Amino acid sequence: MITIKLKNIFYVLCILTILCPILIAFTQAYYVHHELSFDVTILSNWVGAVDTFTLPIEVFKILVTITTVLGLYYKISQTERQISQAVLRDTFAMYIEHRKYVLETLDGKLDSLISEAILHIERPKFYISMFPENEPTKMMNYTETSKVMPIQFDCFLYALREIYNNVEVQKKAVSKELVESWISKIGKDFDPFGFSFQPMDFTCLELVKVIEIAEELIPVINYFCPIYPTPIETQLKLFNELIKDELLTPYNRQIF
Repeated sequence: MITIKLKNIFYVLCILTILCPILIAFTQAYYVHHELSFDVTILSNWVGAVDTFTLPIEVFKILVTITTVLGLYYKISQTERQISQAVLRDTFAMYIEHRKYVLETLDGKLDSLISEAILHIERPKFYISMFPENEPTKMMNYTETSKVMPIQFDCFLYALREIYNNVEVQKKAVSKELVESWISKIGKDFDPFGFSFQPMDFTCLELVKVIEIAEELIPVINYFCPIYPTPIETQLKLFNELIKDELLTPYNRQIF
């Protein structure tokens, strides 16, 4: 908008630079023509022409100076705008390429998890969570390593401890409501990265599947960003060795 205004002012000044001195000169000649001599054969008429028309000449000089300065400023502004647009185009292109590379790498790491019906993946959300500093108009991180703070899986850990306490310690029956609650807790740690769990019936079989998928997702996330050291591995080991079979017992009986 400012560049357009400068352009319009520049064009107006160019016209004024030509017209104003001519108008002043004609006005001056009109009123003092009786004192002027236009005989080109007389040397003094040539010599005194500059002194006679000093005013229009000085006006012309002033307007030329102003127009030149404004024209130069307009040209600089135009060049800066063109450079900014070029940089913006390059930045947007780099953003698209980086985003594409990261998401292709993510798909490679997910491998067979992509086909899991219970797992829903929002890839754009994953990129935004991992590289929040990158925008289509501003690129800050060109690598595949995120600069976010180390990730904690506190909700996942809490759910595993609850499951262990309920199944192994208290020997309580696992209801649909409990399964729904545990899956919801686990999902809180993975949802910010675009991973959500969508079970159909909230059975123990689906709970085990969710935990298995969540366990595989942790190293995928860890590839892009650091993970805060927690007892999650120990708790997962307890689940796989002690709890998993107990949760699946009714289903194993159905098979046999």
